[in-house]
Amino acid sequence: MTYQGNEGIRLSILDKFIKANHHYNLAISHLEQQQYKEALAEFNQTLALNPRYTLAFINRGKLQQQHLHHPNEAAADYEQALTLDPHDNQTRYRLAVLYQTMNQYQKSAQHFRFIMIDVRWTKKNGASTALHDFDTNQYQSAAQEMHRILSALDFH
Repeated sequence: MTYQGNEGIRLSILDKFIKANHHYNLAISHLEQQQYKEALAEFNQTLALNPRYTLAFINRGKLQQQHLHHPNEAAADYEQALTLDPHDNQTRYRLAVLYQTMNQYQKSAQHFRFIMIDVRWTKKNGASTALHDFDTNQYQSAAQEMHRILSALDFH
């Protein structure tokens, strides 16, 4: 009897995983067809079924940012994706740039700083000034300099 109970739980989890993937694929299809409200609804369904679906958070964030013009919601989605995968520097870069456009320079600089430290090339690429600006609470200039350096390296 215990075996059947565990098997039922496994099937329920698998069923949710399959349904989440189905809704994610529908969301991507709607995005490609520029059906943004429908895509958002499908991403929401995906995340209701699988709240650890990192790509769904990332792509919903892109949708919120680029097409629906909801920067706060996009930032929340990117933050959630980074909670699930803290070393996803492409998402961190998107979030840093987004915070910069929202004039939230301290948050922007923090994320740029994390990328620079995480990829371990700070001194080699002349980022010491940007990191100094960050350490002295000059967040706007730090964020701008870090963005300039990472853009020049075609980081995104």
